[in-house]
Amino acid sequence: AIVHFACHGEFDAANPAASGLLLAPSQPELGPAEVLTAAVVSALAIDADLVTLGACFSGRNLVRPGAEFFGMTRSMLLAGSRAVLVASRSIDDLAARIVFTDFYNALRSNSVQTKTQTLAESLQEAIDHLRRMTARETVALCEAQAARIDQSDHAARLFWTFALVKSVIAARDFHRAAEILEHAQQLIRTKFGSDSEVFRSVGAYKKMNRLRAGIDQSPDYERLPFAEPRFWAPFSLVGDFGAISSTALH
Repeated sequence: AIVHFACHGEFDAANPAASGLLLAPSQPELGPAEVLTAAVVSALAIDADLVTLGACFSGRNLVRPGAEFFGMTRSMLLAGSRAVLVASRSIDDLAARIVFTDFYNALRSNSVQTKTQTLAESLQEAIDHLRRMTARETVALCEAQAARIDQSDHAARLFWTFALVKSVIAARDFHRAAEILEHAQQLIRTKFGSDSEVFRSVGAYKKMNRLRAGIDQSPDYERLPFAEPRFWAPFSLVGDFGAISSTALH
């Protein structure tokens, strides 16, 4: 089996057992945040070939004498997962989505073709693809995903809108980015109101983008938005990252 978490993560260097995954934020009507801590995880029984922690800092650990490491990674292994895919630092949302999607696609593809490809090889394949992606390919991905979204799903629409903005900015097409941001602000005004923090944040982003637009340069959609290590280096596998059973992928 494969277990995948897609959420925020936090690491407590003073008390690694208190590190965890933020499953739900604190809300006045619902109470405090729900955090799945490393201490709770270590007491669970997780029979999984792989647990993916798609959360910032999920791979951070406190190293103690004897090379012992303490944190969410250790807890998942203690709970029974045979391998853990983690992120050692903050991760870009779009980069993470691309890596995880390609990672699982590589595993499924090789399972169908009865190839024996390890988890490590599949992750390397996904990272290599991310590093080679052009801004043109990233924009096409965002546009394709946005076209599939239900218009009532505001969260998904905002995610892909901002992903598209970042992709267009990576190509130095600041004028198009300004147009997309204008549309995004209208969407946010309808959903959250013009006094909301997210509306003001987009307004500040628009102002910064207008300054960029004043720079005289031509767009270049062959640029590589995710070539820098900060986008792909955080992802790593711990544990038994050899071949995975085909039954785990279904």
